[in-house]
Amino acid sequence: MVCCGTVAGRCDVMKFGDVFIGEGRTLSLTMTNHSQSSAVKFVWPDDPHVKFSPRLGHLRADCSKDMTVTLNVDKPLTLSLHELKCRVVRIVYDRPVSDVADWDDRLKTVKWIAACTHRPSADA
Repeated sequence: MVCCGTVAGRCDVMKFGDVFIGEGRTLSLTMTNHSQSSAVKFVWPDDPHVKFSPRLGHLRADCSKDMTVTLNVDKPLTLSLHELKCRVVRIVYDRPVSDVADWDDRLKTVKWIAACTHRPSADA
C-alpha cells in the first residue's frame, strides 16, 4: 500500500504550509494497492483538524484511489509531524471481484420517489 502526496521524495508526508484560521486548505493524494491479489479496507482516523475524503473504503488489488486531505483550524495551532496512521485490513469478497462495485464513504445511494404535482379538484 502506498500513499503519495505532495512532498517531493516523501510519500508519507503532506505539507500544508500556513493556513488561515477559519479557512481550510485541501491537498490531494493517491492511495495505491500494489498487491496483485488482495483487496483491502482502509480507515483513516478521526482528527479534530485533519479530514480525509474518503475516510473509509475498499481498494481492490492493483488499483488506486484519489483522495483529499483538508486541514481546518479555529485557533492558532502548530502541527509539526502530526502523525495520522491509516488502518488497512485485507478483505475477501463473497463474489467475483468483477461483480463488486468500488466503494467508499463518499458514495451515496439516492432513492427517487415520484411526486404527484397535479391534485384533482374536489369538483371532479
